[in-house]
Amino acid sequence: MRLLFFIILSFSFFKSFSDTGNAYRFYTEVTLKNETKITGYIYHYTYNVFNKNEDSLIPFLKKDYKKNITLYPHIISTNIGVRTLDFSIKKNKKNITLNEVDNINIYELLIFDVGDKIIEFSVKEFDLIKTHPPHFKIIHDDHFSENCFHLLISWNKKSSFNKIEKDFSAFLNKRTIISSIELESIESFLKTKKEELFNQKILLINYCEAL
Repeated sequence: MRLLFFIILSFSFFKSFSDTGNAYRFYTEVTLKNETKITGYIYHYTYNVFNKNEDSLIPFLKKDYKKNITLYPHIISTNIGVRTLDFSIKKNKKNITLNEVDNINIYELLIFDVGDKIIEFSVKEFDLIKTHPPHFKIIHDDHFSENCFHLLISWNKKSSFNKIEKDFSAFLNKRTIISSIELESIESFLKTKKEELFNQKILLINYCEAL
């Protein structure tokens, strides 16, 4: 099986969406057993098909032996070409065990194409995000991955991505074999580039789609 390489934010995760399945985003109200109520978005990938007539989400999640949920209280959805990505603040997400939950009511359901949907940012990165459409550039090198992409995003009209794209191409074209040493080199390059671009009010993220 081909090794699929990609780096998301921390630049150190491996993921494959080679088996498509189904992808859901639920906007919910979670009621805990202590009667606390929390609203937010839950993302779920599964081979099961959700019945839209179901009132509670818990039985559906348990079909995949899910024991925990991650709830995102606030998101901003942004169109990136044909795909829409959701952005949220990493530290605001809530990790909850299903044993703590009494019920999950569903207010809204979105079925989306399998692939990365929710992207987490630090507070200072999230502050760069606006509600109007951004300028963006997708950088892809199928030598490393056929379904994962580097994405440059900016809400600054003066931002230019040409030199950045050339820098990426020049760096990646020198890598012919993916080894542990090369991965460290790539991680270092992307980490430095991410910080550099942030100072220019440009966000660098990575996302993967289904094969």
